[in-house]
Amino acid sequence: MALLQAPTPALETLQVRNLHVDSENSPSDEFTLSEGPPLKHLSLDDITTPLNHPRLSNLITLALTGSPVPKSPEQLLHILSRLQQLEELAIKHLQNGTWEGRASAPILLPYLKKLDLSHLPSIYIATILASIYTPSCSHIVVHDWGRSEEGVEALEALDAVIWRPGNDQAALLLGSSSSRSERSGLYVQRLVQWIGVKSPMSLDGYRELEFSRVDVPRFMTQLATTISQLPSPPAVEIEVKAGGIPVALLPWGDLLKSLVVEGKDACRSVLQQLSQRHVTPGTGEVDWVCRKLAKITLIYEWDEQEDTVADGRALLSLVRQRWSSEDGFAGA
Repeated sequence: MALLQAPTPALETLQVRNLHVDSENSPSDEFTLSEGPPLKHLSLDDITTPLNHPRLSNLITLALTGSPVPKSPEQLLHILSRLQQLEELAIKHLQNGTWEGRASAPILLPYLKKLDLSHLPSIYIATILASIYTPSCSHIVVHDWGRSEEGVEALEALDAVIWRPGNDQAALLLGSSSSRSERSGLYVQRLVQWIGVKSPMSLDGYRELEFSRVDVPRFMTQLATTISQLPSPPAVEIEVKAGGIPVALLPWGDLLKSLVVEGKDACRSVLQQLSQRHVTPGTGEVDWVCRKLAKITLIYEWDEQEDTVADGRALLSLVRQRWSSEDGFAGA
């Protein structure tokens, strides 16, 4: 099927959507562009076309949903390497494909301002994030569609590339810039198999990142290390949802400003950790874990079998030790 066979000298935007997916009456799910002037904006939804067409070489926006999404991240990276003028990129909905899970030399997308990678396999997203550099990107949305037991080692290797301290692309993903004197906070949500990171909506941009991992504690620690070494680290609010494995607080250190915890096991773990002191790296001084923590919310589920006496004693002990200086140490 060919589109735009008639002359269209003023055409800049093309949006094509297949409304008959999996229907017996569905037309061809692929089309070929006829010759003509370059397009600036292309959006394809469950219909494909060769993306190496000369008319697509100067795209400013590209949105692919469903079937037109390249089946491997390597194919997508090859396409992106030729689209240096891109300002907006949205790649959504891919369940099956093939991928090796290896980072390539970073592809520079100097003008990209908006990036949306949604409902894609974890390793697909990680390969893309490990292989691009987007110095102008300020609006970023990343949503894994689900984790897989396969390719865990490859995914961990990609995470090591993306979230290594000092990586400029990691700083961009988290909204950090060395030129800014003030940093807005980050909200980190911990579920059973998911980690979410959000920044407040502002004129400077927006981040909504959602990752699915088999080893959530490892990823959380990795994330904390990266954030702590940003040029201007933001304050962090962490929420641990019910059913989640208790979070290790020590790696978050002075970043942690607010903590919301659901579930008796996670609550007890938090109380135990906050009652401890540790040796501060670099100074050798003994201080409280997460000494800048200003707010704690503990939520017990109504149907949980609570040991109210033990929990009450733990909470009272924490208050006495950490905030009242009753044990001879300065309160937090």
